[in-house]
Amino acid sequence: DTITYEITVTNDGNLTISDIKLTDEVDGYKAEDITANLDKTELKPEETATATFEHVVTEQDILAGKVANEATATGENPSDDPTEDEPGTTEDPTEDPKPHLSVEKKTTSTKPENGYALGDTITYEITVTNDGNLTISDITVTDTVEGYEAEDISDKLDKTELAPGETATAAFEHVVTEQDILAGTVKNEATATGENPSDDPTED
Repeated sequence: DTITYEITVTNDGNLTISDIKLTDEVDGYKAEDITANLDKTELKPEETATATFEHVVTEQDILAGKVANEATATGENPSDDPTEDEPGTTEDPTEDPKPHLSVEKKTTSTKPENGYALGDTITYEITVTNDGNLTISDITVTDTVEGYEAEDISDKLDKTELAPGETATAAFEHVVTEQDILAGTVKNEATATGENPSDDPTED
């Protein structure tokens, strides 16, 4: 999300202030000179100047739980006294960390008219989506066909780190056995786990 700020600089002293410089700092980031955003850089007593500033919320902000922002102004005056400044601050809350992966699985092989026979190969496409708000790394995908030992197929993924909104895919095969024929179906489930920078576990 983008947070938009409106900054108003007021000359509440009794001397004209010139060469006004405006700096905006979001907590945890390098201060940014946004003097170019001001509509004027010289103010007589009681005059104001305005500027807008934008900040795109990052994972760092989500983990901090807030976006703290401070704007400061400096300028020159005709006296020997320095121009004093009272910073303007805001603090906006962010949503809670939500590390989450969703797994979608579909059969990509064509099912025979009478169902899969002994020795047939069933092929699956697995899509892992990061539908949370934190980057998930070291993603592990496990595929389980009912009645068989779970198989780690992480090496089949095209990537194992996902930023929010990104997806990874993998293909997986299962050869139909007598056990499957006796069961009448092949039930298959894929699960994903991963690491995230918060203290909350990655849900799947």
